[in-house]
Amino acid sequence: METEVQNQAETQTQAQAEVKTAPAETEKTFVVAILLCLFLGGFGAHRFYVGKKNSAIGILALSLGGIITFGLTSIAASVWVLVDLVQIILGNFKTADGKDLVR
Repeated sequence: METEVQNQAETQTQAQAEVKTAPAETEKTFVVAILLCLFLGGFGAHRFYVGKKNSAIGILALSLGGIITFGLTSIAASVWVLVDLVQIILGNFKTADGKDLVR
């Protein structure tokens, strides 16, 4: 009886050791974020990519609002995207849950 309990305890210990823990970093990469920011930043694609949906919708609204305001809000969106690009390059841009991008 004691041997069975010991075997079960050892099996549980081995199973717990084999359980993989979640990686500390996110799967979102630095290169993809830069490319999205460069080519689709005006649509907020880089922010959608890292999970910042509300601010991505804000950039998208400013960009599309430029049609109505003759480009004035598009300038604001462009500045926002430029700041994001600098943050991504410097490594200060985080995902929605606060994790760093993988380099």
